[in-house]
Amino acid sequence: MADKNHLSMLKKGVKKWNEWRSKNPDLVPDLSEASLVKINLAGANLSRTNLVGADLIGAQLKEADLSGADLTQADLSVANLMWANLAGASLVAANLMDASMVQADLNQADLSRAVLRGTNLSGTNLENSVFQASDMIGANMSAARASFTNFDNAILTGACLENLEINDETSLNDVTCDYIFLENNRQQRCPASGTFGLGEFNKLFENNN
Repeated sequence: MADKNHLSMLKKGVKKWNEWRSKNPDLVPDLSEASLVKINLAGANLSRTNLVGADLIGAQLKEADLSGADLTQADLSVANLMWANLAGASLVAANLMDASMVQADLNQADLSRAVLRGTNLSGTNLENSVFQASDMIGANMSAARASFTNFDNAILTGACLENLEINDETSLNDVTCDYIFLENNRQQRCPASGTFGLGEFNKLFENNN
C-alpha cells in the first residue's frame, strides 16, 4: 500500500515532487497500489520508486525517469511513455496494452509475462531486456534495438518488426508467431497468407541478422 505522505507529495505536481526527490536522494518512494489513473507525471523523477500494482491507466509519463522502478503488475495500459527512461525497471506481468513507448529506454528492463498487445515500441531501446513469455500480439517494434534481448516463449503474432535490430545473442526460442508485418501500418504481411511453417519465423531472422 502506498505511503500516504509520498502520495500526497506526488499529487502536488511534478515540480514539487522533483524538488522533494532532489532533497531526499536516498529515499525510495512507495506508491504501490496507488490509483494514478490519467495523472500527468511527464518529466517526473520516479527512479527506484515502488509502483508495484499501481493503477496508471492512461497516465502521462512522457520523458519520466522510471529507471530502476518496480512496476511489477502495474496497469499502464494506454499510458504515454514516449522517451521515458525505464532502464533496469521491473515490469514483470505489467499491463502495457496500447501504451506508447516510442523511443523509450528499456535497457536491462524485465518485462517477463507482460501484456504488450498493440504497444508502440518503435525506435525503442530494448537491448539486454527480457520479454520472456510476454504477450506482444500486434506490437509495433519498427526500428527498435533488440541486441542481447530475450524473447523466449513470447507471442509475436501480428507484430511489426520493420528494421528491428537484433544480433546473434537475441534469443527467440519457442516464440509463438503465426505471421508478422515487415512495414509499419500493418503493411507487407509475412507470410502473405496463412501462417509460418515450422521453423520459418526463426529462419527469417537468421537470414536478416
